[in-house]
Amino acid sequence: LMLIESSNDAAYALRDYAGTQGIDLVKEMNVKAASLGMRDTNVLDPAGLNDAGYSTAADLVKAVKYALQYDALWSFSRESSATVTSTDGKVSHVLKSTNQLLGVLSDIVGGKTGYTDSALGCMILIVDIPGQDRMIGVILGSHRRFDDMKNLISWAKRVYSWQ
Repeated sequence: LMLIESSNDAAYALRDYAGTQGIDLVKEMNVKAASLGMRDTNVLDPAGLNDAGYSTAADLVKAVKYALQYDALWSFSRESSATVTSTDGKVSHVLKSTNQLLGVLSDIVGGKTGYTDSALGCMILIVDIPGQDRMIGVILGSHRRFDDMKNLISWAKRVYSWQ
């Protein structure tokens, strides 16, 4: 729900569940950020809706590099839609991705979108450079995050040489 549909409710439900296990999720998120060298990041809520929280593009790249070891995260984030069903089979919910670049750009490994009125449109996108490497794009504070990301990826592929 968080990776495909960007469900804030799911992020808060995870925080609440972690709390029942004696885990302060937001505190642990900040501990992990610090351990990754994310010195310009402060998480205040699990969904990123508190605009007093902050990060930088450089710090987000550190988080992505760490998270790339978890393939399942990225495979979920590549899904343009999915259906989740309750364990008893009585309730189904169709998820639709917030990532408008799925099916538009090729070789997408995964990504995550975000938006608040203060932060505006934000996006992380990881793209495979076949036979070479992966490119991590980060857009923050955009009124046109999808166009900006598409242009950034296109420009980087055109001007950068992988060897």
